[in-house]
Amino acid sequence: MSNQTMTIEDLIKAGKMESSVEFPLKRYVVVNIGFFNNEDAEEETQLTLGHDPLTKEGIKELKELFTSLANEFDTKPNRVTYIHIVATAQTDKELKAMGY
Repeated sequence: MSNQTMTIEDLIKAGKMESSVEFPLKRYVVVNIGFFNNEDAEEETQLTLGHDPLTKEGIKELKELFTSLANEFDTKPNRVTYIHIVATAQTDKELKAMGY
């Protein structure tokens, strides 16, 4: 985990995404995203993706989802500190059974 902030795309391109799950990733992927809010307090949110975050589609989905929530989170899209893959499953039902 870092205090350096970046955009989601820059963080992934820099190879700084971490994972607690084995590859290959399945259909659904759950990620924790760390970020600084506009008061410089570090926060975290959890998002579920329908694409592998290491693909173009996944990066686009993650970027668009986080950007769409930035105002609600009181942050900006370039204030991300980490992305950590915490779960993956073939179905939404499997994710729910895992507690996500």
